[in-house]
Amino acid sequence: MGLRPAQGGLLDLSVPWSTLVGESGEPGHLTQLGPITPGQARHLAKLAATDPAIPWKAIVTSPDGAAIGVARVPRRLVSTDGQRGSGARASVLRQVSVTICPDQQTLVPDSGLPMIYQRTLRAAARAAGDARLQAVADAAAGGCAHIQASPAYQPPPLLREFITARDGTCRFPTCRQPVWRCDLDHCIPYDKGGRTCRCNLGGLCRFHHLLKQHQLWQLIQPTSGTFAWIAPTGRTYYIEPDTHAA
Repeated sequence: MGLRPAQGGLLDLSVPWSTLVGESGEPGHLTQLGPITPGQARHLAKLAATDPAIPWKAIVTSPDGAAIGVARVPRRLVSTDGQRGSGARASVLRQVSVTICPDQQTLVPDSGLPMIYQRTLRAAARAAGDARLQAVADAAAGGCAHIQASPAYQPPPLLREFITARDGTCRFPTCRQPVWRCDLDHCIPYDKGGRTCRCNLGGLCRFHHLLKQHQLWQLIQPTSGTFAWIAPTGRTYYIEPDTHAA
């Protein structure tokens, strides 16, 4: 009957920039399926580039692979060859995320690249600039400057996207549930004055969300993105941000 997923696809593709442009053999990654070969990742990205309904975003990383910024890539109803979209759909994909490290890649678009790749570099440059401003403000504040904080309980879309990219998986040390299956929880509860901010939000699967609410456990963020679980025994378990290949 020609039925399609309601949002055009079911899987999210994550691919390092170096893989996307053929400079490395790092694998891509599909949610729910896991790693895929560089060639498969490039093929799916090429298909996604022809479908303007599929959103792209740039995830900027530090040299150690931690996500420090996210920006959406503008889409237009134009395919990579400069023609109007042909109607071809990469229906397996819901979105494409490209990971880029500014310290390893010049964020100046090359006119020889497909247009969507050029826009991805420009988006990464914006995210890198915002990340530098955030770092300066945090240093001046002696901690998180709460630049992206929201007065609402639910985080706004861009903050949600950043936390999802930064955390990657549930923040319990032994849990590998992907964040897209998790709740974005306030370490200090919102109704007790906890901020809706990168320094107080983290991805927790439903089981560990409930565990965190148990009175004998405590979850804190000593620094933004670093989590410390204090067990009933008094022992503390730390977990650092997940890393991305770029």
